[in-house]
Amino acid sequence: MKNNVIYSIIILFLFSFFNSCASIKEDKQKDTFIQQFVNNNAIISSLESFYGGKVITIYDENKVLVKANKTFNTESKTVDIVILKPKNDQYITIKNFIFNKNLTCLTFLTSDREEGIVFYLKRKDNKDEWKISNMFKQQTR
Repeated sequence: MKNNVIYSIIILFLFSFFNSCASIKEDKQKDTFIQQFVNNNAIISSLESFYGGKVITIYDENKVLVKANKTFNTESKTVDIVILKPKNDQYITIKNFIFNKNLTCLTFLTSDREEGIVFYLKRKDNKDEWKISNMFKQQTR
């Protein structure tokens, strides 16, 4: 009986360890994706077309991209991803985020919910380089 308890504890420990390692790997892949996403000129100019200015504010209400506010400086713009709703109405909200091994879908809505934009990005041969597969803007009403 004592051996069964010890084996159960060891199995539980190993399961927790491997689960933690998988989570760390996924977080690293997501961080790489976010860095490439905000540094992609086509994506930045698409997001910029909604609200002009030097700063593009992305409201991450459900904390799907970041767990805390994060600022990215690109060549021409600053991208702020915030988790608290901005006071002004010049922001884009993340509506949907699907992150898979080789395909990602990211959907945004403007703060007035009049327009949206969908990005599909894919990764070839499990490399860390994400490329735009498709993107389209759409009126919501």
